[in-house]
Amino acid sequence: MMKRRDFIGGSLFLGAGALSGALSGCAEEGPKRATALDEGVIWQPGARGVWKGPYVQLLAPGRARIRFETRVDEETPMTLFRGGSREVLRPIRSPMSLEYARSFHEFFGESEEYDALEEELRGYIGDEAGLHVIHEVIVEDLLPGEEVIFRVEQLEGEPIVGSFIAPKPPGESVRLGWLADTMFPRARDAILALSAHSPDLILHGGDITYDTGIFDSWNRVMNTMAPLSLQAPLHFLVGNHEYESQDEINAQYDRLFSGQGEPGVRERSFALSYGGVRVIALSIARSFDELDEEQLRWLDDELERASSDRDVREIVVAYHRPSFTFSKYFHSDPGVRDALHKRFVRHGVRLVLAGHVHAYERFEVDGVVYIVDGGGGALTYDPDERLESMRELRPEEESMRKYASRSHGVSVFDLLDSGELRIRRIAADDQRIQDEVTLPARG
Repeated sequence: MMKRRDFIGGSLFLGAGALSGALSGCAEEGPKRATALDEGVIWQPGARGVWKGPYVQLLAPGRARIRFETRVDEETPMTLFRGGSREVLRPIRSPMSLEYARSFHEFFGESEEYDALEEELRGYIGDEAGLHVIHEVIVEDLLPGEEVIFRVEQLEGEPIVGSFIAPKPPGESVRLGWLADTMFPRARDAILALSAHSPDLILHGGDITYDTGIFDSWNRVMNTMAPLSLQAPLHFLVGNHEYESQDEINAQYDRLFSGQGEPGVRERSFALSYGGVRVIALSIARSFDELDEEQLRWLDDELERASSDRDVREIVVAYHRPSFTFSKYFHSDPGVRDALHKRFVRHGVRLVLAGHVHAYERFEVDGVVYIVDGGGGALTYDPDERLESMRELRPEEESMRKYASRSHGVSVFDLLDSGELRIRRIAADDQRIQDEVTLPARG
């Protein structure tokens, strides 16, 4: 019989020896890089411990930041291991008092008995109002492919250890991971499925939590992301569900993620480079009306620079709402979609990513592959819901879709040394490959 005090009082703090072989240790002589991490790295925070993070985000070339959140405005040191040396740092603190709060008690009351909800509540941490403190360290002068190990010396609980590989030289292989639309408890399987593939860089495509998600909270999603955030840089696009109640977009999304990457013309758009991949993230969360002239000019400038840069082997464009879908979000008026598509074709973009649709679809249009994958845990629905509407309005588009699945999962993209681009969709439940296609190297 599971009681509330049992899962809240549980202690799964991650110490240097708790990575099950993912790290060989944190000595100065060069520890091994963290590879796939399992559920054992998800912990319950102590009152003076870490509540969100740590997570790594790339900034301008050669720079990254490591952030985490506590509920106390006290110095929490971080140790960095780089190139055989060790440095103890004092993160910059940014305290803020929040009114934002959410708990499953809003749905179930204060009963102590949660027998039927043990699976749903595993790892659950509600969001509480009050003091929240972001701690930040900027890592400078990163070398291509450099390994960085970091250790947060919690004031309560064992140290939290993670690692990341700085952007690689342009000619080396790169693995990009994608998940979107994370709702609990199913999101946990998607996170673990992506972690098992050890991506170099991870993009969350938006809809990080849901007001309608009884078992969702910002503490829970950031804590459960540990198998990803402790092994690679993790960037978050904005989705429509980040604009829900309690000024969530400012209280949570902007507070946690603003300034990630190289900032775009709009606050929630950004770009970044990892090896030979240039990622351009647009802010298209609630509707395509957000793609105004200012953001289009920024996109044009980014595409022009990237397509003329010899070090850029692939341009990946990402945004939350999909350009192509036969689901209930099918575009009856494709004007903005087609304006974007022409730009992608003109600049040689081969991969465009989106979420929002709680299913998986792959389209191929004029040499551009559009991946729609919002299978990160939210309730799935039919990717063919508007199929008949499409056949009536634009029947020529039916052949553009190559694969569809109503399922939870994540996507993995490999830019290989050979220049080939491999695309795979991984099922969340059993981690099988559902869809796979490889684009040839550019001629």
